[in-house]
Amino acid sequence: MLSNTADNDTDVSCYSYSVDELYEAVENSSKLVTRQTTVKKTISKPASLNLNVSNELDCNSEININNIEIFEFNELNNDNMKIIPNYENETESVTNHNIIADIIHDDDTNKSSLEHNNNNNIQNNKDINVSVEENDTISQNIGRKRSKKANSEAWSRNDAKCKRIRGEAYLGYRRKEKQSTLNILHDTPREERQMGPPCQSKICKQWKTRFCSEIKCDDRLKIFNHFWKDLVCWKEKQIYILSLIELVEPKQRTTKSLTSRRSGTYFYYLKVGNSKFCVCRNMFLNTFGLKESTIRYWLQRESLSENILPRNVREDLGIVDEEIECVMETENDVSIGHKKGFSRRAKKYKNEYLKQFFNKLPKLPSHYCRKSTRKLYLQTDITSIAHLYNIYCDACKIDNEEPLSRKKFVNVYNDKNLSIFMPKKDQCDKCCEYKVNNVSEEEYQKHIARKNQAREEKNRDKISAESGECHTFTCDLMAVQLLPYCQASALYYKMKLAVHNYTIYNLSTHEAICYWFDESQCDLVASVFASCLVDTIEKTLNTSLKPVIIYTDGCTAQNRNSVLSNALLHLSIKYNIDITQKYLEKGHTQMECDSVHSVIERKMKTTDHYLPSQLCNLATEARRYPFPYKNKLLEFSFFSDYSIKNLMIYDSIRPGKKSFDPVVTDIRVLKYCAKGVILYKINYNDDFTEMPRRPNKIDMQNV
Repeated sequence: MLSNTADNDTDVSCYSYSVDELYEAVENSSKLVTRQTTVKKTISKPASLNLNVSNELDCNSEININNIEIFEFNELNNDNMKIIPNYENETESVTNHNIIADIIHDDDTNKSSLEHNNNNNIQNNKDINVSVEENDTISQNIGRKRSKKANSEAWSRNDAKCKRIRGEAYLGYRRKEKQSTLNILHDTPREERQMGPPCQSKICKQWKTRFCSEIKCDDRLKIFNHFWKDLVCWKEKQIYILSLIELVEPKQRTTKSLTSRRSGTYFYYLKVGNSKFCVCRNMFLNTFGLKESTIRYWLQRESLSENILPRNVREDLGIVDEEIECVMETENDVSIGHKKGFSRRAKKYKNEYLKQFFNKLPKLPSHYCRKSTRKLYLQTDITSIAHLYNIYCDACKIDNEEPLSRKKFVNVYNDKNLSIFMPKKDQCDKCCEYKVNNVSEEEYQKHIARKNQAREEKNRDKISAESGECHTFTCDLMAVQLLPYCQASALYYKMKLAVHNYTIYNLSTHEAICYWFDESQCDLVASVFASCLVDTIEKTLNTSLKPVIIYTDGCTAQNRNSVLSNALLHLSIKYNIDITQKYLEKGHTQMECDSVHSVIERKMKTTDHYLPSQLCNLATEARRYPFPYKNKLLEFSFFSDYSIKNLMIYDSIRPGKKSFDPVVTDIRVLKYCAKGVILYKINYNDDFTEMPRRPNKIDMQNV
C-alpha cells in the first residue's frame, strides 16, 4: 500500500541537495538560501485500499551551506622516543667484538620482551570502551593506503638479496659468458643454508680446551637460526662472527726473524646462553653453515680496517665512545652548524623539522569528504601546494633553518595523506557559528558533549553487534540522482527524473542493501522510509531473532516522526523483541552507510546512465569484495501506508505537553517495547522514561 498523504510542514529536497541536508537545515538554520519548487503528483489507487489518494505538495527547499567543524591539533610525534636496553657486561671477554655480539643477542631478547608486553597490554585493553571523536580519527591517520611511490622491496633483485641474507632459497645471477659481463641472467637457483653435522673428530675429544662434543644439537640449531633469522644484515653477521673468533699470538717463536708468516692462531667459540665454548674450526663453520673463504674474507677486512667500525654502525649498535660522545654534545649547540649542509645528521634533522611543520598545521576530519576516508584536510586559507611550500619556507627563515627541496616536501606531504581540498558538504552549523563567535562557549561545549556521547554509544553498540548480542543498522538517504546523466550539453536544459537511494548498512555482517525508487513511484514521506526499514529488519529477524538497534540522523520528516515510530512499534510487538532507535548529533552524523554512497557515486561518475535500472546495476558493480551491495528497484506496490490514523498506537512522540517542555528534536533515544509502549531519552546518560502519551487501543488484526 502506498502512502501519498503529506503534512503541510513536510519538505521535499531539491534536485541539487540531499534530503537529510534539506530537512536539518529547515529546522535550525537562521540564515538560509531558499529555493521554492512546486511539485504536483497524482498516484493511482492501490488495490488493497479503498482510498482515493491524490495530493498536491508545495515544498520549500531551504539549504544552509555554511557547515564544517575545524579541529586544530598536533599529532603525536613518536620519532624521538627511544628504548635503550640495559646491557649487562659479560664476565668472560675474548676480543673487542664480544661486546658487540652480546649487544645483538641482548637486543633481540629485549625486543621479544617488549613485544610480549605490548601484546599483553593490547589484550587487556580490548574491553575498554574508547571515546570515538573526530580528533581520535585524525590522530589515527595511518598515511596513504595506495602510494604512488615504487616499492623497492618487491623488486626481484632486492627480494633475492633479502632471501640470501636470511639464508633462504633464492634465484641467483650468472654470466651468460664467463669472460663477459654484458649479459647477466637471473635464472640460477640457490639452495637454502643448512646446518652441517657436528664434530666427530677423535682429536677434539682428547683436547681439554675443546668442547665440541658437549654442545647439543638443539643449542646448535638455536645458534644457527639466530644467526640467519635474527641478524638482518651482513654487517651484523660479520660483527657477530668476529666476536666469536680470538686471535692469539704465539707464546714462543723458533725463528729469530722479526717478520714471520705466522701472525697468530685463531680460536673459535660458540656461545650457549651466557657461556662461550671453544670448538674446532669445522664445528664452528658447520654450525653457522658458512664456508672457510667467507670467514677468511671477514678476518682480512677486519685487519685492514684496524678494528674500527663506522660511526653510524656503532651508533646503531648502541656503542658509545669518545667520538660519539663528542658528537652528542654538539647536537644542542646551534653554533657548530650540524643542522646545515648535506650530511646524514643534517638531512635527518631537516626531515624531522618538516614533519613537525605538518603536525602543527590545523586539520579537518576526513568524513566531510567521504570519498577519501583516510585523508586529512588542511585549513581553508591554504589554496595550493605551492602556497603551502611558501609557508614552509617562511617558517624556515624565521627558525633559521634550510628548507628541503620542493620534491622532498611533496613526498612527505603525500606520505602523510594530506590534502588542501576544502570539503563543502555535511558541514556543522553550530561549529561554524562558534568559529565566528556567534555561539557561546557553554552552548558549544554541550554540543560537543552530545556528539561525543553519541559516538561512544555507537561504538559500544557496534562491538555488541560484532559479538552477536544484537543487530545494529545505520540508515541514510543518498543525495538525489538525476536521470538521464550524460555529458551532452543539450541535456542540461531538459527536465530530469529524480531517483533516490535509501541505504541500510548492517554493522555485524557488513552487508548493505540499497532501495532505489524514483519520483514517479512515491513521494518522500515517512511511510516510504518505514517500508524499507521494516523490510530489512523483518528479513534479518527471520534469520536470527535478536534485539535491534538503529542509528540515523535527526531528520524529522525522515527518521524522527510518529509514522516511523508506530511502524517500528508494530514490528516490535509482532516479533516480541525490543527495537531501539538512536539519533546522532546534527552536523556529526558520520555513519558506515556513507561509505556505500561514496563508492556508488565514484562508480556512477565514470559512465553515462539513463534509467533507474542502470543505477541498480552500477551499484551492484561498485563493490566486489567482500561481497557486492544488494540493490532493489522499488515500485509503488512495495510501499505500505503507516500514516493511517486508525492504526497508529501513538498520535505523537513529543516528550512534553506544555510550553518549554522537551520537543521531538530533543529526543536522543527511542525504545519500542514488545508490550506496546515507547520509552525515550533526552540525553544518552539518562534513564528511559515512558512517553507521556496515552496509547490508542487498536485492533492488531488490521495491522
